[in-house]
Amino acid sequence: IEMLWAVKEYLPARVQPQFELAVAEFIYKLASFHAQQKLQPSAGDAENEPEDADADAEASTSARGAFYRRLLGQYFTRKLLAAVAEIRDASAGASAEHPDAEALHFPKLPGSHLARHPATPQAVALEFVKFTTRVFALDRPAGNFVRILRRNLLQLLEVGEFSPAAEFHDPCARLVLPRVVCDHCTFARDMDFCRDADLLPNAGVWACLACGAAYDRRAVEERLVEQLHRALAVFQTQDLVCARCRLMKRDNFSLQCTECAGAYRHTVDPREIRALLDVYADVAAMNGLDMLHDLAQWARAQTHNPTISYTRPSMSSQLAAVDISYDLTAYAHLDAWRTQPMSFLDRYFLTRYYCAPATSATATKKRKLDETSPTPTTDPLPTAWQYVRMAPNKLCVIGLAPEHPLLDPQCRETVGRVVRVEFVQNVVDARVSGKKKRGAQRLDPDVSLCLVHTDKNLVFNIRSAVQGQLVEWNARLVQTPELLYTHPSQAFFAIIKPGTLDNEKIFSHCHTSTQADLTRIKDCN
Repeated sequence: IEMLWAVKEYLPARVQPQFELAVAEFIYKLASFHAQQKLQPSAGDAENEPEDADADAEASTSARGAFYRRLLGQYFTRKLLAAVAEIRDASAGASAEHPDAEALHFPKLPGSHLARHPATPQAVALEFVKFTTRVFALDRPAGNFVRILRRNLLQLLEVGEFSPAAEFHDPCARLVLPRVVCDHCTFARDMDFCRDADLLPNAGVWACLACGAAYDRRAVEERLVEQLHRALAVFQTQDLVCARCRLMKRDNFSLQCTECAGAYRHTVDPREIRALLDVYADVAAMNGLDMLHDLAQWARAQTHNPTISYTRPSMSSQLAAVDISYDLTAYAHLDAWRTQPMSFLDRYFLTRYYCAPATSATATKKRKLDETSPTPTTDPLPTAWQYVRMAPNKLCVIGLAPEHPLLDPQCRETVGRVVRVEFVQNVVDARVSGKKKRGAQRLDPDVSLCLVHTDKNLVFNIRSAVQGQLVEWNARLVQTPELLYTHPSQAFFAIIKPGTLDNEKIFSHCHTSTQADLTRIKDCN
């Protein structure tokens, strides 16, 4: 019997002969039984009667059951129980200085997840049981007897039959580079760096299967780098779905599902991208692909770090611990989010400021009609600044700047606290649908979005600040106006899609800072 089981190569060298012997003996005895069955005369063939044919089929089924019961229920049960105990004892008794210690470790092969875990005595014996019974189960008529054999072997290792540790997983991942064309004969093939025998680290030169010419390793490595970049981009730009109702996240700022208040989760499991990075790192390290190895190591170091951790070391210590050729010191300032949670806006958003009149005509009229209110002062309030933060996709977020009288601590006694946010009816009635934002209301920079009421009978008119289409308005401010003080990042008023891609036209009514030209501010007021 010629044994060509690739799965055998992922077991420790000490265990491979036992696996090969058990599988070869099973195949030999199974082939001998079927040969004997064919040599026996069939009563149904001699008489051609249905009753005799049924009897012959029943006798054949009975003989097959008795054969599997003797083979698997008795012979291989005793044989494999002794083999599993021997493997476990040998792995437990071999120390690091033992000459055969290396032979009891899982071999380091491209894409093998077994080599990333310590080869404990329990793990080596368990993988031997899973591999052997998996091969036995390929004979479908023996399925029930193989399950009984597997249960007895797992019981010896104190592992549950239906536990996750007892499940068989493919020991080798796949890393396929599709449609690689030979420069000499234009023969195209898909290169699997984990399973193709001619591409393994000990195979030597990567050669074309048609003409034998060597592939350009640098060109292949560049394609692998590009493929890994695309995989990382897909993970970073993935959509989020609600874990409860499975709806896709439709807006950019909500922290919970707007339909059922469920938490959002990834559509691409982070464990999958980590496993893919491990495969890329292993293939690159074993084949000497330095550029691919540096990229995989850098991405793996970033994804293995927790997203939020108050005990995480500083950014400088992380950079010192990661030995890569890329200069990450340019990103060290991003660690400032610990003390300034809004600092990321300065990096990814272009911020401009819009000046609006401090109080509306409604506020002045209400002051005159309210007899209990204090006498209006002649000193004007500070300019009511609004911020316009434009994302890289040109969407503009409208909100209150820190210099606005409602947020300025020096104006708190004069202005009071916000008690109500009232959006105009046109904004509330707007219904936006589709990728092209059908039904979106068109706004001009001086169009009113909402009115903010304070406990001092003042009403501030919040304007759109830019010209474009209304994509979203923040309904949370209607229910909880205190967000303006407690969570400024969530207290935006609206998201507007400009009608042009020209930044100068988008910010034609805005200033670069709140300390802009006073003449323009007066004209705006």
